[in-house]
Order: sequence, then structure tokens, then C-alpha cells
Amino acid sequence: MTSAPIPPERRGRHRADAVTQLRDDYGIGQAATSAGTDDDLLRFTAAAARRALGASSVSIERVELDHGSVVVLVNEGDLAPTEVEFPEREVYPLDQYVVARVMEDGGTGLVVSVDDTEADLAEIQLLRDLGKYSSVQVPIRLGGKVWGILYATRSHGLAAFTAADMELAQAVASQVAAGLAVGAHVRRVSELALLDSLTGLASRAAVEERLTAAVDGHVADGRTVTVVICDVNGLKRVNDERGHPAGDRLLVRFGELFGVTAARLPGALAGRLGGDEFCLVVEHADPDDVIDVVTDLCRRAASLPGGEGVACGIASTADDVGRIASAGDLVRLADGAQYRAKRNADRMPVVAGRTLAVPPPRAAGAAAGSDRRTYRSTVLSDAGLAAVLEETVGLLDDEPTGDPAERLALVGDAVSRLTDAASWWISAAPRGGRMLTDCRHGTYRAPRHPGADKERFFMPETPVNLADYPETLRATRGGWFSASADDEAADPSERAFLVQGGYTRVVGAGGPGGGQDWLLEIYLDADSGPVPSGLGPALRALVALALSGRRRPVAV
Repeated sequence: MTSAPIPPERRGRHRADAVTQLRDDYGIGQAATSAGTDDDLLRFTAAAARRALGASSVSIERVELDHGSVVVLVNEGDLAPTEVEFPEREVYPLDQYVVARVMEDGGTGLVVSVDDTEADLAEIQLLRDLGKYSSVQVPIRLGGKVWGILYATRSHGLAAFTAADMELAQAVASQVAAGLAVGAHVRRVSELALLDSLTGLASRAAVEERLTAAVDGHVADGRTVTVVICDVNGLKRVNDERGHPAGDRLLVRFGELFGVTAARLPGALAGRLGGDEFCLVVEHADPDDVIDVVTDLCRRAASLPGGEGVACGIASTADDVGRIASAGDLVRLADGAQYRAKRNADRMPVVAGRTLAVPPPRAAGAAAGSDRRTYRSTVLSDAGLAAVLEETVGLLDDEPTGDPAERLALVGDAVSRLTDAASWWISAAPRGGRMLTDCRHGTYRAPRHPGADKERFFMPETPVNLADYPETLRATRGGWFSASADDEAADPSERAFLVQGGYTRVVGAGGPGGGQDWLLEIYLDADSGPVPSGLGPALRALVALALSGRRRPVAV
């Protein structure tokens, strides 16, 4: 089953002929449509590729970006004693496999021989284990993303693969991809139900399923669960300036890098939630290990062509983040950390419970090492509130967008950071309407109250009837309100909501903007400390400015 190498004088012609042979003589397309089983399709495709490349053996391997692994689907040709045609589960970690570097380098491919002193040692060892002399491997791309790997070998006594052969292998891989695409209905080739169609990572549904099971395990046995949420910066600019196909290419490239990252964390699941948002679910790992890996991800992502890096937030049940009773608790924490990273243009990940509580400058006369709550109450005097107003107004002046939700989020994050609030939430209703829907949030601590139950997993849109919350209704018309869980004079429905959420106080303000009525709520807990009475009017003023869309005039 060993094929002779192609003579140098015929290689150029052979490259041109290979595509025709694969399409016509070897009938990959026909095989794909007539293959009775998964195995038939893979066997026919691999055999055609082996003959076209003059190879001794060919393997077709599936890259599982969501799990950070490479799975061998078929081995065809002159096989080593340890190889079988259709392995039950021959899997390689992606981070230890050269395909990871192939993808990071743009998917060009790799040629190796056993006497190549500059070759990857792991690749040379693989050739020795297989009893082969030379190999070439190139990505198989479907829909613009890396679907798998075409890996071809030649035995000792045959000429080594060269760079010219790698060009041929790329042409062969494109025809292999065409054949596989025709047979994409085959279960073993394409399992799309739980995969994101653009990147090949896990779908949103798969992430939700895995995360729910993981957090249920945390509640049952205390296992560590860590969630990473990343946003690709600059995607809108790429879409606007270069078109959506360029934006999709950026997402695919980051998705490949994200999958390689998952491989460094055993058992991790990498998925795309939609748009520019990606999620990594990790069980049992030390959160410091996750932070190290994601920090490296941020560095690598900064060099992606056309992008502006990524903003990453991390939340782990092993950190001091409060009681994690549901998947939604952990997602909100990671999402809040990610928002803080994005707003502050942090190039490194922000970690919930470690770096979110950034105190303002110490008030004059405050002693070093003061208790945090005492320190907070000192800062949030009239002078402290003035500083909050000044800083936030400056941020609104510099905000480039007039989008009400984005400007309100800026206010929510700034006020929460300066008051050490537990979370902020933005909601909107049609102008004059009564049904209020959550649309943005930042959560920095999970509720510590054992009876807390405020589940909003991945921000589902569950409208609230404002008729049940009269204070909130008045706020959406341009006012403000404050309610405390222990204040018997406060609105009973607001108090009940605080107790249910595990919070001690809420301060909210709203108003009209962009054809809708908006509400920004700042939720505080027992760790937030005393709140000055002037916070409500100050928040109302900031919300009004945010909804006005006014920005600092540009100097000319």
C-alpha cells in the first residue's frame, strides 16, 4: 500500500492534476453522496488523498476546539502496529499538538522528517513511533475555520516531503473538505447540534448545559468551578470599516486561539455565546492556573490581525465572591468582571473578588489600614460624592457613543466601584409603557444571604410589571428612589425584592431617552457599608446627563 514519491519534474503538473483526480478519478464528491456509512466516507476520502500525495499513509483528524483536543477519525494506508483504521478514541491534547501552532500561524501547514534537526521534537518522536520517515500536515478548513487536520506520512526509503509537497497537500485538503462538506449529514463527520456554526466551538446551549451541571456539582460536593467570559474588542469597527466577512474572520481566528487555550486546562469547555462573546467553563482547576492561562490568551489575542485584543473576566467559586447557588450567580460575576476590564481597557483579565473592589483615593486624615467600611463612610461624605460626580461626568464627556444603555452602564460601573456596590442593573420599557425588561448588568459579588434567589442566567428577558413597583415606575419617568430591606416605611414590594435578592439597599434613578424609559439600579449588600443620603439625587443627576447624550465639545 506504499506509494512512490512524485518525481521533481512532475510535481508541478501533479499539483494541478491532484484536484482533478480527487474530484473526478477518485470521485470524492460521488463517494460523499453515496457513502452508506461514516466509515465509507472517511475511508474513500483518505484513500484518495493518500494516492494524490504519493503518501504511505493518511490520517483525517477532527479538531475539537470546544474541548481543546484532536481526535483521529481514520487511518488509511501502511499503518503502524499501534494504529487501527477506525480508532475508538485516539485523542491528542491540542496544546501538545503542532496543529495548535499551525492554527496560530495562519494555518499554513508543517513538513517534518526524522533527520530534521530544527523540527519539533514531539513530531519527530511521533514519526519514530509510527515507523515513518517524513510527514506533512495541513489544516482542513470548512466554512473558513479549521475543521480538522490532514496528516500524511512516507516510509523510510521514500523521499521526504518538501515545502512544494505542502502546497500540494493544501490543495488536497481543500478537496477533502469539499467531500466532507457534501457528506456533512454523516454523524461522525459533523455533529452540529451543540457546536457554534461559525467558530466550531461549543454552542451557547452546550455551555449552559455544562455550566449548570458544573455548578450543581459545586453545590453538592464543593468542587471548584471557574468561568471565563471574553469579548473581542474592535469587532464593530472591523464590521463597519471592512465588512462582516472580515469580522467573521476575526471571530474565527480568536475562536481557534480560544480552543487552543482550553486545551491547557484539562476538561475545560470552550464556547461562543454569540456575537463577540466567548465563554470557558473549567472544573476542579486551581483558579490561579486558569488566570495564568487566560493572561497568556489576552497577550496572544492582542496580536490578532485587525483586532484590538480582548476583554476577559473571570469568576471562580474558590474565591471570595459570596454564595454561588446557581450558574447564573457565577455568570453574572464573570460578566461584571469582563465589563470592568472592557471599560478600563485592561489588557489582562479582571478577576471577580480579587480586583473588582477598587477604592477611591483615601480621604484626608484617613489612617492607613483603616477598616474598609469605616473608610468607605469617610470617603462618601459630601466631598466624596462631589468626587464621584466629577469623575463620572468626565467619563460621560469622553464617552464616544450616544447609546443610552452604554452610557448608563458607565454610570453604573463608576458609582458601584466608588461605593463598593454588589451590582448594578439597567432596565428599559417602551416610552410610557409598564413592562420593564433587564438589558444590561454588572455583578461584583454574589448574594451571601442563604435565602437569596435572583436567577437570571445569561440575561433572559423576563419583563417586570411596573404596576407592582410604584417607586420604580416613578423613577423611570425621571425620578429616583431608595429602599432598604430593614426600612418598614419603604415600599413593601421593593423591600421584598431586596430580601429575595440578598441585598440590603437599592438606589435607583431613571428617565426617558432614545424612545424608551430607562432605569439604573445600584444594589448594595452588607459589605458595601453606609450609604450617604445624597447618593440618590447624585445618581439622578448622573442618569439625566447620561440619557441626554451630551458630551464635551471637541476643541477646534
